[in-house]
Amino acid sequence: MDHSVGDYFLAIENNLLEFLTDNKKRENATVTISGVEYKKVAICPLMIHFYTEHKPKKKNDKGYQEPDKPIEEQTVDLFFGIRDYYKKSEYKLLKFYHFMGVSVKDGAYDVEKFKKLLDKYFSNYPVENRQKLLENDYEEFSGDISKLGNQTFAGIKVYPPNGFDTLPKNGTTEREKVELLYKKCDDNHIPIITHCGGNGFRTVGGKKYRKLRDPERWRQVLIKHKNLKVCFAHFGRDIKFIFPDKYTLAIIDLIDDFDNVYADISFYGCKKSYFEKLIKLIKKKAGDDEEKYNKILSRILYGSDFPMNLFKSDNYSDYIKAFSEWDDDESIKKALCEDNPQKFLFG
Repeated sequence: MDHSVGDYFLAIENNLLEFLTDNKKRENATVTISGVEYKKVAICPLMIHFYTEHKPKKKNDKGYQEPDKPIEEQTVDLFFGIRDYYKKSEYKLLKFYHFMGVSVKDGAYDVEKFKKLLDKYFSNYPVENRQKLLENDYEEFSGDISKLGNQTFAGIKVYPPNGFDTLPKNGTTEREKVELLYKKCDDNHIPIITHCGGNGFRTVGGKKYRKLRDPERWRQVLIKHKNLKVCFAHFGRDIKFIFPDKYTLAIIDLIDDFDNVYADISFYGCKKSYFEKLIKLIKKKAGDDEEKYNKILSRILYGSDFPMNLFKSDNYSDYIKAFSEWDDDESIKKALCEDNPQKFLFG
């Protein structure tokens, strides 16, 4: 990248300055979006563990090239970026709640190392006061991630485009590792975000990815792990922009059937027409059942997918305007960008 991670965070904040409640305030500045004043804007960096079992034979084989930055280096870059943002920002509007990328592939971790990884970062993970415990400006961060531990990450990111399998075959070490992951997250109310839209940074074949991204593969997991919190990123929408996609409909069914299933609208909320279609779809699925309608609405999270959303928006402020100018009940907007994320991240 041409810019540091910290510069990207500053770019996000610069786009937010258009929404400042008081243009003259620097310290304790707030933003007002859709008539609601917010003291801070939550940023959830989602790291991706890019381990794959093979490298393409050629650099351009099938158009895919395996990323080669290890998760450890991503982590160092991220925390240096957060540190630099707080040092340079005049407004300090952003708060960071990052998700650790994991892989259950045997070449990434054996079972014992995977268990130690989960224990290191997620053993002491109280729900009470969790938001405050997770906040850190990394002012003293030196680049030594061995000193990091509990309350470093807000949750876990898994990535089917890179081969993550929700349900590996029984008796395999991959199955053993996902079971460790689900139990740890279930017991400690740790949120999981899984990519469920478009191609992403795909290193598996299209047919295999369509199988891996299918939300219905999570049903068996959710039946066993009653408290597991899972968010399906991008609401399952396909890269062809068909709406509703069959995966979107499957996610809504999971939301209706379980108490801790969520979906975010990241990347696709670039036009207010998307929100109008989404509400229309939810009303159609709920019919006359008001309780079902409210339940589905309570599980939808606002998100940006920055900087990927710039493929569809000229800048981040335009992306926010699409949401802000969407003509609907302001309480729904507040639920999507405050109440629902608060419950998913910290509840």
